[in-house]
Amino acid sequence: MDARGTHMSEPIIRVVDVTRTYHVGDVDVQALRGINLTVEPGEFIAIMGSSGSGKSTLMSLLGCLDRPSSGEYYFEGVNVAQLSEVQLARIRSERLGFVFQSFNLLARTSAIENVALPLFYAAAGTSSGTERIERARTSLKLLGLADRERNTPGQLSGGQQQRVAIARALINDPILLLADEPTGNLDTRNSHEIMETLQSLNRERGVTIIVVTHEPDIATYTDRVITMRDGQVVSDIRSRPLRSRPELSGNSSPVDSGRNWRPATTSATETARAFAMMIVAAAIQALARNKMRSALTMLGVFIGVAALIVMVAIGQGANEAVRKQIESLGTNLLVVVPGAITMGGMRSGQGERLNSHGG
Repeated sequence: MDARGTHMSEPIIRVVDVTRTYHVGDVDVQALRGINLTVEPGEFIAIMGSSGSGKSTLMSLLGCLDRPSSGEYYFEGVNVAQLSEVQLARIRSERLGFVFQSFNLLARTSAIENVALPLFYAAAGTSSGTERIERARTSLKLLGLADRERNTPGQLSGGQQQRVAIARALINDPILLLADEPTGNLDTRNSHEIMETLQSLNRERGVTIIVVTHEPDIATYTDRVITMRDGQVVSDIRSRPLRSRPELSGNSSPVDSGRNWRPATTSATETARAFAMMIVAAAIQALARNKMRSALTMLGVFIGVAALIVMVAIGQGANEAVRKQIESLGTNLLVVVPGAITMGGMRSGQGERLNSHGG
């Protein structure tokens, strides 16, 4: 058994006759057709193909973001195609790391806070804020960004932002890293730097990595290239022999978890509690990070409430003044109408109002 608790004889991924069909109106679109694939621990794989070849669909299935229409998908020996959404979410949170083409970093959040964000969602996540920051700092240091932890994404280059995204993907000790076009938004120099970083993680840390790309020069960094066309695997070429994974000490890397994973169910109460704690913690961090905006928002609320109270008080005061004025008229009002003539129930004539207090 290796450092992550996975038997060396057991592949991380085994896909057997998997198909995926999308129903678009009256048309059935076959995105995947009978895919068979095995991924061993420590492999570095590139999946290539033109647009519409099915490589992104396959990546979604491998990342437990979608389910196959038929066939079987075994992840660490477990047929995840039959698992519930809650169990799939746990796999995504604890066993998989995702790197996206567009980075997906929070713009107003520092690099270290972006990296620590997945720890809020983990079922066995770190509850201590200090421990979260320390783990995020270790992950950033691994990617060579120790001096950039307080910078926001706008203060980082494209290559640095992607390295922050890779550090975030590694924070929960995943056994598999999935990168969907990780160099798509980068120039040539930054693209090769990112691939060298991924290659280093694979060679030195033993991280199993699958990269989706359509660039042949990016695929040369990997050990195995799988080419897809029309939803099928048309070639599977290994350029380098499968290497034994490096022996890692228990605390040498943030990607060594040592967990024996198997799907488990989480009660609705525990899920709701964890979600509520995550929301509260994120809200407190947002308030602390935007002190001026928070203060102005609170001031606006206070002004609005005060204005409402004043308007209600003015209305009640006006009603009271009118009521008192009507009461002051009371029964001391006498109307004398001299020469009044009543005809047909109507009175006509001129009169004079006399007040009982005066003449």
